[in-house]
Amino acid sequence: MATRDDGRWVHSEVQPLPAWVWVVVLVTVLPGAGVAAGMAFGAIAADPVATWVVVGCTLLVVALLAVFMGGVRIRVSDERLTARLGRWPFPLDVPLEDIEWCRATKYSPLRDFGGWGLRIGWRHSRVSAINGRGDEGVLLALPNGKRVLLGSDDPGQLTDALGSLGVEVKPRTESLDEALAAS
Repeated sequence: MATRDDGRWVHSEVQPLPAWVWVVVLVTVLPGAGVAAGMAFGAIAADPVATWVVVGCTLLVVALLAVFMGGVRIRVSDERLTARLGRWPFPLDVPLEDIEWCRATKYSPLRDFGGWGLRIGWRHSRVSAINGRGDEGVLLALPNGKRVLLGSDDPGQLTDALGSLGVEVKPRTESLDEALAAS
């Protein structure tokens, strides 16, 4: 939990992506980057169009990685909750008054959302997720029946922070299915 001197941030956390993700990314991207560099600098003979395609695709992958590989950042102030995946320019930004309730829960990133990151409606059409690692988070109930699951290394701290600001905190559940059925 982090608090600024002016008391503005009631809760702040960063959930970095797990180390294995970085290993997979490096093993996947480095060979392609090497080929692109070799083609661009003439060490690998190639058609000029093919060179531009390979270099362009490599730069696109590197740019996307720079945007998404920063993990999940969650901040709660006296007025709003903000959650962002990496440097994605469109964070989840919700006024606290729009959060009907919150609930700490366990979930299965692969089964419930098809993986980690910014996920929308995999098994449950009205539930989206922002998660970086692990299998614990906080389910938020938003207007119009929408639900957002925020991955958290310490969901108890996040629900405590929201509860201290007037958001209803529901009892913890052991699965996302249980959390949604109880809502």
